[in-house]
Amino acid sequence: MSSINCPHCWRENDSHAPTDDPNDTPEDGDVSICWGCLNLSIFTEDGSLRPASPEEDADLRSKPDIQDALMVLSKSPTPLAAADVLQHANQWHPEQLRTNTGEEENGK
Repeated sequence: MSSINCPHCWRENDSHAPTDDPNDTPEDGDVSICWGCLNLSIFTEDGSLRPASPEEDADLRSKPDIQDALMVLSKSPTPLAAADVLQHANQWHPEQLRTNTGEEENGK
């Protein structure tokens, strides 16, 4: 994936973590979460990102997979560490996901 800038904070985002196929590339309508600012964006047909509308943002943030991704991204030291956790997240229970991102067992 070539470099794309977050439309919220303009951080350069040059990698992504697909949820299914590791060889997959982002398509029109796919969601992007910026590791720098944790804002949600949507890929466009030309491969650029646009900010999610307030309605899209609220809907997306209500989804468990987006909530998990936001949690992992907020706790990971690098975007690639977050991508590694997210690519294996379907193999873990929520308690293991918190443990593998550094969150203590008691939720603090």
